[in-house]
Amino acid sequence: MESDSIRAHLTNVNGAVDMSAGHLSKMSVSVAIDTVQEARLGGIELELEIEYRNDGPDDVELFDPLDQIQYMLLDSAGYPVNTPPYAPRSLTQPWDETVASLENRFSIVSIHENGYEMNVEKEVGRKTITVKSGTSYSVTLRIRKIMDERTPAKAIDIPPGVYGIVLTCTLLTQAHGEVDKRLLQSEQLTVRLQ
Repeated sequence: MESDSIRAHLTNVNGAVDMSAGHLSKMSVSVAIDTVQEARLGGIELELEIEYRNDGPDDVELFDPLDQIQYMLLDSAGYPVNTPPYAPRSLTQPWDETVASLENRFSIVSIHENGYEMNVEKEVGRKTITVKSGTSYSVTLRIRKIMDERTPAKAIDIPPGVYGIVLTCTLLTQAHGEVDKRLLQSEQLTVRLQ
């Protein structure tokens, strides 16, 4: 079966404050995903790439964008699939700068700044990330676990099948002493894991 790659732009969530005139107005977020993904050594993993792009004239410093990535996984009938619980690291004290702090949600495969590969552990350990004017910052991640329906406290590997995924990213920045935020969400994307 052939796989197509699709790229979808996240848009402001209905009802969310429109910050189109704010510091984040020229920031965009997109997600790229292969519609058919084969099992890798070690099992099935849903892989996707998230790109933050700054088309504005000023650099934008984002507060922990990796912690602000959320997703809803849906089964083939459109019902939400339970995913492992996690505590947002922005709410933990002290703040956890390790890759392990994100592993209940996803594993990070790579991070690129304007096409150049960055050190994943170093990037995950930063509370803020600056997306310079005219550049992009992209994160490739893999989702591997869901919660077992028969044993709700047990995480299991994602079984083969057709899934929907909806990605939500919150952009947070502080400019001129004020916090700006945008809540962005993708359309439902469909992927076959086999």
